[in-house]
Amino acid sequence: MSIGILGATGYTGVELLRLVQDHPSVRVACMTSERYAGQPIAAVFPHLGPVAGKGDNLWRALTSVRGDIVCFVDADSTDFGPHFVHRLIEPLVKGRGIEYVKGSYRRPWRQGDEVHATGGGRVTTLLARPLLRRFYPELAWLGQPLAGEMAARRTLFESVPFTTGYGLEIGLLIDIYRRVGAA
Repeated sequence: MSIGILGATGYTGVELLRLVQDHPSVRVACMTSERYAGQPIAAVFPHLGPVAGKGDNLWRALTSVRGDIVCFVDADSTDFGPHFVHRLIEPLVKGRGIEYVKGSYRRPWRQGDEVHATGGGRVTTLLARPLLRRFYPELAWLGQPLAGEMAARRTLFESVPFTTGYGLEIGLLIDIYRRVGAA
């Protein structure tokens, strides 16, 4: 199966390629970070005008790849390793009927120079989960509904809108749920 990996630049792009290149069922069809390393999306796609946020950036990258599976990862994730990409794409590679995979992981809490293993994710705890429980109870079980790590079949990402502000992850989650449901 061919995949496209979007949203990484520079060192992270090279690291992602290294992590998935030996997966027996995966061929990396395109990786925007390698192809356009160091170039802003607006420079690569000037006809689209200035980039209007993360969602716009990811949508523009989506238009430049041809993989069957698209995997988004956040470059600021700590302890990044092969498991991030492998665990996101594996259900799509092996599972029939699986269209979308959302990342979930422990959220450390930083307090000055001290790092606690848990306690992060305040926006999820104080805002996202209560709103999901109220309006989309079928999605309230998700551990990290605001996580930027996600993978889907390309056709699914192409069928939903990408908001440009802070609502990108929750907007995609809800739109994808409306389109294909939740497992």
